[in-house]
Amino acid sequence: MFLKSENLGDYLLADDFRRYRDERGISVEFCRKADPQSKGRVENVVGYVKNNFLRARTFHDIDRLNEEALSWLERKANGTKHATTKRLPHDVWLIEKEHLSFFSPLTGNPPG
Repeated sequence: MFLKSENLGDYLLADDFRRYRDERGISVEFCRKADPQSKGRVENVVGYVKNNFLRARTFHDIDRLNEEALSWLERKANGTKHATTKRLPHDVWLIEKEHLSFFSPLTGNPPG
């Protein structure tokens, strides 16, 4: 859980999440649930993966699922032009990955 409460856009973060946000030095934005103007593209991607990759797939373990997902991305998802943008997801990824930073573990104690 990320929020304790919300009052007209004023968010009170859960203690563990607030500490995580502060240690990571990140800013967060919250969207209203089922609001297509603020998060429709993300919701569509989740639905696409659920309906095209995960449907009827048997889960064995996380390593195997990751291997199957990477294979599926290579074989299907990254090679199909996006209906709205008319671009290949892999081509967009090559541009976006230049702006990503490497993950670094937290330095403090884990929450709990």
